[in-house]
Amino acid sequence: MVELIESLVLKEPRYVWADKSYSIGLIDIYSLKKQVFQGDIPDLSSYFKEKSSERRDIFVVPHDAGYWDNDYNIYINELARFHRIVYFDRGDVPSRRIIHNSFKLQNARPPTHKTKSVIIPYNITDLSHIPSRALRKIPSVSFAGFVPKLTVSRLMPRTFRSLIHPFQSNGMLIRKFGLRELAKMSDGNFSQVNTIVRSHYGGAQSLISNLELFREEYTNSIAVSDLIFSPRGDANASQRFYEALSCGRIPIVPNSSMVFPKLTSDSWDSLYLSVNTFSTDISSKLHSYWSNFSTRTFVEIQQRIRSIYQAELDYRKFLHKLFSHNNFDSHLQ
Repeated sequence: MVELIESLVLKEPRYVWADKSYSIGLIDIYSLKKQVFQGDIPDLSSYFKEKSSERRDIFVVPHDAGYWDNDYNIYINELARFHRIVYFDRGDVPSRRIIHNSFKLQNARPPTHKTKSVIIPYNITDLSHIPSRALRKIPSVSFAGFVPKLTVSRLMPRTFRSLIHPFQSNGMLIRKFGLRELAKMSDGNFSQVNTIVRSHYGGAQSLISNLELFREEYTNSIAVSDLIFSPRGDANASQRFYEALSCGRIPIVPNSSMVFPKLTSDSWDSLYLSVNTFSTDISSKLHSYWSNFSTRTFVEIQQRIRSIYQAELDYRKFLHKLFSHNNFDSHLQ
């Protein structure tokens, strides 16, 4: 009788943590530890129960799939025989693990991966305090970030990671070729281009001697720009893409088969400027794109980008909606 009552009461599945004894690769919603330049971690504890009821539970894995060893992988697959699984696979090189009866949450999906997953935004520091831009005759484009040196050790593994998409999978080449095309436009006749090339990865706090100055230089480059060059990095996405959206700036995105989170209020096509993989069409596309703006429509697009970010792409709000409504299925793509 008690079991019957419990089955009637548990109309919605309960979330419980999978085994937490594994010592590395904790996801941020479990550890609650922020990375450098990351926003506050959403507290989802209200959705979780201490123990499994063994009935209609969904197990959430507290370790990023990129760090699982073989034993842990066997454990999760065994757990998936009887329960739904939610796991995060968000690293710069997402793993190819396939867990049946599961929802995989990813910030970025490589062009080589075709399995369905829930694409989630990056957790970024909101830049909505940066004011909107007035329409200018000459648009300003910026990029401040890490561009690796062209070495054999970087070129070969990334290029040949996929024989079908050898160039789309190589963020180093996409950045280098894109910046080369931007440099061609920097004569000031049509566009003003500001690039700040870093000698190291921007999120590696151990390499940054002055964290505040480093970040100020980056955000200032966004503040004085109308469009933000937002190519992929090692992952097939970038944090700067979401940082640009948070303050209403228009990202310029080289096509590397990125997959973005699902939107309910608008189309992604209207929120960024897409160019080909190596940005060779960036000049013609930007010229056409910019000529369509009036003073009013340029203000409107900035406001729309900001509002869509706040309503649908803020990391905390996005995860709360996923877990509170248990609508992972509707976000699979």
